[in-house]
Amino acid sequence: AKNAGCFAMGVGRLTKINTKFLKRVRKEGLELWQYTINDPKEMKRLMVLGLDGLITNYPDVGLEIKDSLR
Repeated sequence: AKNAGCFAMGVGRLTKINTKFLKRVRKEGLELWQYTINDPKEMKRLMVLGLDGLITNYPDVGLEIKDSLR
């Protein structure tokens, strides 16, 4: 993604994001987004981990989770 001049990369829901993966992406100066995350537990896990953004079919659920973490 960086070589293509991108500022972010998106990965599908089958990609297991963990701290190591996120640190590697950030080391390259990129944001990391994941799609399509509809499970509330996974949304919360990713938000706590520090994912830059996620794509979901349930933005209302995602916003509720985000607000509860403040």
